[in-house]
Amino acid sequence: MSRAAWGEPRLFPAVDNAVVERFRVRVAGGLFGPVQSSLAMAVAQARAAALAGGRVEIVAVDGSAVVVDRRDGRFVVTPWGAASWPSRCERLLAEHG
Repeated sequence: MSRAAWGEPRLFPAVDNAVVERFRVRVAGGLFGPVQSSLAMAVAQARAAALAGGRVEIVAVDGSAVVVDRRDGRFVVTPWGAASWPSRCERLLAEHG
């Protein structure tokens, strides 16, 4: 996994106190999908791919990431890097798994 950040065009002017969360999903070491501004959407994509047997990475714009696997009938989330959002992934998968 790479820690390189990516950008996308701005629709509105930047605000100093705004929190920017963007995510990309990659299945089984393949190509990354489009940038998602919704963690719930990224987790839904990861869930679908993991149900089909894939190993999925969700990577944030700051380079932090999680790996989502399905083992023994449940989802396993392995964080990579320091971030607060991996616990949200676990909760979303537990609620909708």
